[in-house]
Amino acid sequence: MINNLLDASRIQASGLRLDYADVNLAALASKLADAYRIQTDRHQIELDLPHDLPLVWGDEERLRQVLTNLVSNAIKYSPDGGTIRIGGWFDKVPPENERVVI
Repeated sequence: MINNLLDASRIQASGLRLDYADVNLAALASKLADAYRIQTDRHQIELDLPHDLPLVWGDEERLRQVLTNLVSNAIKYSPDGGTIRIGGWFDKVPPENERVVI
């Protein structure tokens, strides 16, 4: 949480540097799901991503941070025994661009 606050301060001061690279979101989400499956026995963690999800251009650490916060909040605010689903898809909009949704 402290790191999130520090990052927010850096963003406001325009001092946060992003390290852009190709990121495999499917692999990132899979590792995250595996880590949370080990940490919680109160929730079921499901992964529902297409096998051919394309790479995205972004900062892997920041994307990991966002996904971690989302899953952590889902666990925190879901009733015991609930299912947390990490899903996604992609499409081409317009045809020369791809949109990836997690």
